[in-house]
Amino acid sequence: TSNMSPCASSHLPRRHIKSLHKSSLKVSPTLQRTFNISSCSSLFQRQKHRYSPSRGTSKNILSFDCFHGRRNFHSFSFQSNETVSQEHTADLSKSQLKKLQRQQWKDQQKQEKERQQQEKEAKEHEEHMEMYERVRGKWTEPDNVRDKQSYEATKLKHLRATKGDLSSSHPQRLLLHGWIQNLRNHGRGKLLFLELRDGSTNQHLQCVIVDDLALRAHYELKSEQSVRVYGSLVENEKAPYGREVHVEYFDIIGNVSEVFSVNQDTKVDVSIRDRHLFIRESKRMASVLKFRSLLLDSLRRYYLSVDHHEVTPPTLVQTEVEGGSTLFALDYFGEPAYLTQSSQLYLESVLPVLGDVFCIAQSYRAEKSQTPRHLAEYTHVEVERAFIDFNDLLNSMEDMVRWVVKDVFERGGSLLQEVNPEIFEPDHFMQKLLHGESKPFKRMTYHECIQFCNENNIYPNEDSTEPFKIGDDITDRPEREMIKLIGEPVFMIHFPADMKAFYMQKCPQDVTLTESVDLLLPGVGEAIGGSMRIWQQEELEAAFKREHIDPAPYYWYTDQRKYGSVPHGGYGLGLERLMMWILGLPHIREACLYPRYMGRIAP
Repeated sequence: TSNMSPCASSHLPRRHIKSLHKSSLKVSPTLQRTFNISSCSSLFQRQKHRYSPSRGTSKNILSFDCFHGRRNFHSFSFQSNETVSQEHTADLSKSQLKKLQRQQWKDQQKQEKERQQQEKEAKEHEEHMEMYERVRGKWTEPDNVRDKQSYEATKLKHLRATKGDLSSSHPQRLLLHGWIQNLRNHGRGKLLFLELRDGSTNQHLQCVIVDDLALRAHYELKSEQSVRVYGSLVENEKAPYGREVHVEYFDIIGNVSEVFSVNQDTKVDVSIRDRHLFIRESKRMASVLKFRSLLLDSLRRYYLSVDHHEVTPPTLVQTEVEGGSTLFALDYFGEPAYLTQSSQLYLESVLPVLGDVFCIAQSYRAEKSQTPRHLAEYTHVEVERAFIDFNDLLNSMEDMVRWVVKDVFERGGSLLQEVNPEIFEPDHFMQKLLHGESKPFKRMTYHECIQFCNENNIYPNEDSTEPFKIGDDITDRPEREMIKLIGEPVFMIHFPADMKAFYMQKCPQDVTLTESVDLLLPGVGEAIGGSMRIWQQEELEAAFKREHIDPAPYYWYTDQRKYGSVPHGGYGLGLERLMMWILGLPHIREACLYPRYMGRIAP
């Protein structure tokens, strides 16, 4: 018992301890926990005893064994379903018995209050159901709703005018379609608040339902139902965004068959498995997906503004671009084929016809990687330009990044504020980029990056202090550590030829190096990779031979070198990695709707 001397039962005669097994003292669950953990533990520690709570018992039973050395000393239990008999408490003091009886009385009072509350709620529910059944058949559209032409169908995104100016910018009588995000009931059927979303904006609109219509809503509406709402828009300073809709009538379009079990606190693995439901509840995820749409639009706007044409190349191919080890192979009607690693070669083929071109398509890499920046399928933004040199290529990449970042800030500020508010701090690098500072991006050769890593104790293997050597690949972890120390975007240029793909142009000054570049972004690492392309036929044929690649499937690619080839170059941007940088996302899987990676191909 809670206020007895610790483990007072250990002072009882053995006949009482035996009887305790049969009838036991009545104690509350709270008392059980206190007695078990606090009283017994402290007592046995002082007396050099030890106790072990019995496993697998119900929460209404307190059962433990006391040991003295290797000999069983006491074994007893307390159950909460029987009262305390005089025989069981014969050796208890009056104060101990009084405290035990007081605790019993408190438990009984609590149970009585709970019983009375349940009876009250049951009675209220019965009264409401009687009222609901009485008027259920009388609910029809009121006269002022039957004239549906007076209600203007409106999207929630159009209800964002300045507070105090509704008359000129919005219809007063609205017809809204959407899904119920949340319901708040006040007065048990007399007043109900409904939060409506329609996907056009991250803002949810508060709808107020009163009187008999609220009673109907109380029993018929559920979260995630799709509804049609008729009402009038009014100002209310206390409402979210300063306005709300007073509902005159509603229709249920699509019902809910079971309780919606996903919420914003759902664990990561479940949120990926059930992302089709998670995106309904996560306002952050909705903001990320809307920003993705905005970013794609900004990229297209930029490329069209600089006279690039968009093309749509195939994604089922018979050629490799970045190495055969990362190809997804498949049988294409009896012929070997692959999912594309890159659309670059196809873009090169249309330069003589369309000039500068770009594409936004899916690419696939069969890398068995689980890092925060790798996917098996990703959105690849690729560009090819003719009649340029390596310096032109670097400048065009930087111009694109600066233009797109500025555009999404101007048009998507609310989305950025929702996901990554730190980006608006004055000392954040993104603010410097927006205001034209830190221009141009820092440029470091591959050799300089190797030297930087070694000088700053960044090693290829985190379990070893062996430094980098020329020819080593600067992989994901050291690359991000390096860029974190530098603190700004960096063009890493001039990689050794034996580290890069067969099609990359060698440097005129040093043929062991290539005119290649990776754009490294803080917090992400490599986001863009590019190069000048080999444009002389003899040099391309030598590259095929060096890499042991059969040139036959590339006949259409080598033909470009036979008929008026020109110096040209391009780059590929991983959309999800650019999103990680701008939004500050910790993992690339947050940047796409249904991520594909090793071990995940659903939903």
